[in-house]
Amino acid sequence: MKRLKTAIMLLMLALWLAACSTKIPILAVQLSDDDGTNVAPITKSEIYEWADYANRTWEDAGYTIVFKGQSDIVKVRSTVLNTQPPDNAYDQWELYRIAGNYLASLLPPDRVPVYFRQKGSGGWSWGPGDTNYVSLPSYANTCIAKSEKAKSCPDGCCPNNTLFSHELGHYFGLAHTFTDTPCDQATLNNADGDRFGQLAGVSEDDITDTAPDPGAACAPTTSIQCKEGTVAVNGTGFNPPWRNIMSYHDCLPEQITPDQIKAIKYSLSHPWRSRLGKED
Repeated sequence: MKRLKTAIMLLMLALWLAACSTKIPILAVQLSDDDGTNVAPITKSEIYEWADYANRTWEDAGYTIVFKGQSDIVKVRSTVLNTQPPDNAYDQWELYRIAGNYLASLLPPDRVPVYFRQKGSGGWSWGPGDTNYVSLPSYANTCIAKSEKAKSCPDGCCPNNTLFSHELGHYFGLAHTFTDTPCDQATLNNADGDRFGQLAGVSEDDITDTAPDPGAACAPTTSIQCKEGTVAVNGTGFNPPWRNIMSYHDCLPEQITPDQIKAIKYSLSHPWRSRLGKED
């Protein structure tokens, strides 16, 4: 009887949290080239998978990512948006941003536009007013090196299940927990990504509760470090936010801090975010 009461209480708590959460509907945009070729090979089940992984973190922060299936998928022809520009091709990145924002302005304002590309393996977004969409590769085009716990992954890679969650963070105004400081110059003062937060005019240092992070390239992640371990970089002891969604450490379960939640809430007051979920 006691176990039954506990189970009922937990169910009621889960229902209460779901009812109190802010709904964030997404609109999946399946891209192809201008002539209809090179269609992004994304499926409903793969989008559900990404949304499910995102909700494992976002629901704890008070947000629920909603994807309804085929009714939330549209097809768009655009070679520009279907292609990931080269790293240093700044003019191509700017063209992508302009074209991406223009398409977003034509789509329903109550949903997050998520562009699924056929080409490229990276994902990106940025804060309100700058990048009003999320650009993702197709699910099968992401890759995390296979571990001993994931021997069933094909071609030596496992899909990056947390990529969508991370890019949503950028869409809602969150920066990385790390900077591009070279490993041999990393200190506790210059390895914190807070100053690159996106709440200009609110605070110069808008995310204050993430620890200094020299980045995954300087502090390769191991299962021990995922248990909040300390690592030495450039002679300095770091305990980065291993589980934070805006890090590159990919330690599970991922987390969003209270100050990050404040930044997300603030971004929802921006005209390009304020209509999200309002038409449901």
